[in-house]
Amino acid sequence: MTVTQQDFMMVWHRIMEEEELYTKPCPLCGGENTYVEDACKECNGDMCDYNVICDNPSCALIGPVRETPESAAEIWNDRSGFNKSQ
Repeated sequence: MTVTQQDFMMVWHRIMEEEELYTKPCPLCGGENTYVEDACKECNGDMCDYNVICDNPSCALIGPVRETPESAAEIWNDRSGFNKSQ
């Protein structure tokens, strides 16, 4: 059986939902549907970076990219990293 990238992403998203990190509402629109996502769309699971996304289609703010899901959620919640590089 061959595992495709789509299979991997479905499993990864299921794991992230189970271990969902707390993220504050969007600082731009106030939307409460925000979540951590992998920032590299073409990764194979190695060396991924992460950021927080606002799921409001009229906003879609993307937080700063960080090396771990926890640090992406932390910088989003802290709001200090939106204008800083890593």
